[in-house]
Amino acid sequence: MNKFLLINNLGLNKILFYGATLVFCLFLHLNLAGQGEGKNTGQQKSNGIGAIAQGDWYSAIEYLEPYCQRKENDIESLRYLGEAFRYARNYEKAEQVYQKIFDADKIKNLKDLYYLATMQKQNGKYEEAAKNFKYFRKKYRGQKDSKQINKKARILMEGCEMAPKWIDTIPQPLRIERLDNSINHAHIEFSPLPVEEDKMIYASLLTDEAVRVKEGDSLKFQRKFYTAEKTGGKWKSNGEWNEVPFIANGLDVGNGSFSPDGKRFYFTQCEKNWKNQMICSIYKSEKGANDEWMEAEKLAKNINSPNFTSTQPSVAIESFKNREVLYFVSNRPEGKGGLDIWYAVYNEKTKEFYDPKNAGFKINTAADEMTPFYDLATETLYFSTDGRPGLGGLDIYKAQGSKLKWEVAENIGYPTNSSADDLYYVLNTDGETGFFTSNRPGGASFSHPTCCDDIYSFEPDPDWEEKEILVVDKEDLIEQKEIVKPRSTKLVGETLPYTMLSLSKIGSDGQKIFVRNFYTKDNGSFEFKLDQLTDYEVTAKKENYLSNKIKVSVEENAPEIINRNIELNPIPKEPVIIPNIYYEFDKSVLTDTAMMEIDEKLLNLIIENPALIIQISSHTDSKGNEVYNEKLSQRRAESVVKYLRAKGVDPQRLKAKGYGESKPIAENKKSDGSDNPEGRQKNRRTEFLIIGTLDNEIIYEK
Repeated sequence: MNKFLLINNLGLNKILFYGATLVFCLFLHLNLAGQGEGKNTGQQKSNGIGAIAQGDWYSAIEYLEPYCQRKENDIESLRYLGEAFRYARNYEKAEQVYQKIFDADKIKNLKDLYYLATMQKQNGKYEEAAKNFKYFRKKYRGQKDSKQINKKARILMEGCEMAPKWIDTIPQPLRIERLDNSINHAHIEFSPLPVEEDKMIYASLLTDEAVRVKEGDSLKFQRKFYTAEKTGGKWKSNGEWNEVPFIANGLDVGNGSFSPDGKRFYFTQCEKNWKNQMICSIYKSEKGANDEWMEAEKLAKNINSPNFTSTQPSVAIESFKNREVLYFVSNRPEGKGGLDIWYAVYNEKTKEFYDPKNAGFKINTAADEMTPFYDLATETLYFSTDGRPGLGGLDIYKAQGSKLKWEVAENIGYPTNSSADDLYYVLNTDGETGFFTSNRPGGASFSHPTCCDDIYSFEPDPDWEEKEILVVDKEDLIEQKEIVKPRSTKLVGETLPYTMLSLSKIGSDGQKIFVRNFYTKDNGSFEFKLDQLTDYEVTAKKENYLSNKIKVSVEENAPEIINRNIELNPIPKEPVIIPNIYYEFDKSVLTDTAMMEIDEKLLNLIIENPALIIQISSHTDSKGNEVYNEKLSQRRAESVVKYLRAKGVDPQRLKAKGYGESKPIAENKKSDGSDNPEGRQKNRRTEFLIIGTLDNEIIYEK
């Protein structure tokens, strides 16, 4: 018995996890009697069912299709063939097979109507599919899986009902283009990753034929990273990307993601575990001192479980605490079902990620969620799912938020989403252009029209960029259309490298409306597009620095470029005196003057740096009893904390410490033993000290 490995372009393999295996799998093919041939029809059927068991859908088709042509009444084999076509994403052939099964006995084969309607939906036959889903839900009762499958049918039916509206009345104003054949080949291209305005990285298997290789010889046919550049308005492949020294063990790689500062590159590799299961793991390579990529290392076991898949990393930065966050896909337990999106926060002290958490029910469903991309600019997660109403199988959704807190997820609509599978959505830094992958008809294919994912680009449609404004002449009641192009203004400037900037509009009522975030480049430069007659606020946040903000007003005749720099000061490691904090003699009650000073000198700093933990310390001079002075200073420090809490500051962020007379900063008495009023006044002080950040250990203690 000869063994072969079949490199299969199966795009949606729910059994072996589409996302988990980098959208490609190596399957064992048993060449028992020649491809598609058998000594007898019984052997063809046996070989076909065996291929199904191994997830080798293409071999199953080659065996079962000729068998079923001779044995038209073998419903069991037709059902296997329909399954093979369905998982191979040959929607047209699958629809034909399921229609034949259902027509043979519409009562006994009612469940096959569900799959028939599913394939009709993926063929864009929304009206027929909706009708069949409705009939199926009405009739399919009393079975063990009735509740579960009827719920799926309801979601699919809702997608069928919504699809015509998305297509006909509210399409996205986008121009979508399949990339050049130097990039898209007959097998699946996936995980496009913009790295510069005119450069991207993607993963592919460079061959235009169905490939069978001998077992152990897969090095000749390996998924690798490639680069592409845009020249003359067209994207062209630029050859293999080998800057990162990937682990040279013959495994396929894909699903790349850079950290926002560009210093770390995350990607996925897959291999079989001791149970012979395909398990994917996330790896990381870091830039060394000379900007050379170091040898890749596998992330820790809390991210990469040996028994469950972890794949498709997307790296972001928290807007609140400025820590790195890894979003990824896994089928680990305690999820919502199937493949889920998880996240893990980076611990700067240990240089490892905290234990991952599920992104929650607003993102994950009982079906599959995959290919996350986190847009730092708008704090929006883009992902693909087949567990929500959509135009096809996998639709692209978006949800604003982070980690566990999300707004309601929204379908991004047509034409990005289609009746096929659409995934790997990513944005360029301009926030308007980007890429995604799809197996929609019209791509390159070694097999049927919808077998294989290609990379598509999108950009605003020029015909939609102009705003049409109706101008009505009241005297003649004549409507005229006037084309208005708003004048553009750019805000440019510099701050520290790899600083996160948050741009907000300031409304007429003073309320701030978030627009987007941006990560400065390695030279600290930044650039924003601004609207005319609008007020903005730009907030800069960087780890180990106090945040700062500037306000920018764009007047009617503002220049095309407004230059503003943002200065950031390091977090002080020493106590900072809050001036003019006075108390009445032997009292701990704050005066009105002291409250004003706290508002101006401390409260704004606490609000603008919401992750900091502040210690308020109070000191006295040496007059009076030492124990009494310590207690008095403690009460005074607590009075400041109480005041800040009344202003809405989280109690977890405030510590009170009274030091009494133990830490003078000046002499209480002169060298001749006489009293030193100036020194005593300096010692009677209130200070604040930044001692740590929320969810982290204390970093300073004085």
